[in-house]
Amino acid sequence: MPRQTSFQQVNAGLRVVIASYGPAQFRFLRDTLTGLGHVPVAYLVSRSMRPSAAAERDMLEAVQAIVVDIPPGMDLLLPGSTSTIGALLAGYEPDLMLVFGFNWHLPRETLTVPRFGVLNVHPSALPRYRGPSPVLWAIRNGDPFMGITVHRMTERIDA
Repeated sequence: MPRQTSFQQVNAGLRVVIASYGPAQFRFLRDTLTGLGHVPVAYLVSRSMRPSAAAERDMLEAVQAIVVDIPPGMDLLLPGSTSTIGALLAGYEPDLMLVFGFNWHLPRETLTVPRFGVLNVHPSALPRYRGPSPVLWAIRNGDPFMGITVHRMTERIDA
């Protein structure tokens, strides 16, 4: 059953899960959100480029760097597959999930957990350069224009 929301609750700050990939990215997003009065409640990291795959070789180093930088009381979620993410998030009762550089395609079951949905920060002006590594493709193609898109995620990638 969806939670009821009043205007005062929204003004009091949203509970936000941050899905990203490194300590600098998490710190920037956390500091931006808290500066705006919102409450980051958990970090979500993918352990590999693809769900249910073996962990990347540099993952231990990346997780160690995140753990060193994570604020006291903040949880770090490191799921093994996309099928468990929705259940992991539900316990935090997030209002919003903010994604920047998370490698996995999120299923509908995950996208519907935060009451205001999931926002993705994509480093290109969509619809141009959808998918991973859009900045590298823009440089390779000699594109004189770069952009950034913040969009509500759907089941289709970068739609």
